[in-house]
Amino acid sequence: MSDDGAELGIAAEDGMKAAIAGGEEPPRRTKEEVRATVMGTEFSSIYDYNTSANAAAKIILLTIEGHPEIDWANTPTEGKYEYVGKDGVVLTRQQINDGAVGTFTKIEDGWYDKMKPLIIDTALGDAWDKLGLSGFQWGWAVNCARWLLDMPPVDNPAIVRLG
Repeated sequence: MSDDGAELGIAAEDGMKAAIAGGEEPPRRTKEEVRATVMGTEFSSIYDYNTSANAAAKIILLTIEGHPEIDWANTPTEGKYEYVGKDGVVLTRQQINDGAVGTFTKIEDGWYDKMKPLIIDTALGDAWDKLGLSGFQWGWAVNCARWLLDMPPVDNPAIVRLG
């Protein structure tokens, strides 16, 4: 289960508030209700929190459904990186903490990396550029799309657990 509530049918803003403040669980919607809301979202230049997250989920869904040649289920949601030292060796967390110098090197593309070239210079790309997503909205939109496509949820990158 993710921490944002997308796979429970919880709206993005309600999920964000629950993740930050806790309290009672927000209302749930069915997968059919969520799909109808997401796919019914119209692209515009002004969005509220939920509409922006719904529009992002719609763009993700349309991109994934339009490109079945990509193995989205086995593509990491977030790109994967290593911190490589000057000698070309991957640095450990301890070496980084001790001040070792290196550069971040992408080792695997994530969903956004694969999506962007597919939607750039299209109506979806234009809509995407107007969303102004927060990290939580991106994570919620990804988990919403994953749920609607029967994929398991992933951690929302905006939610950090301490300890």
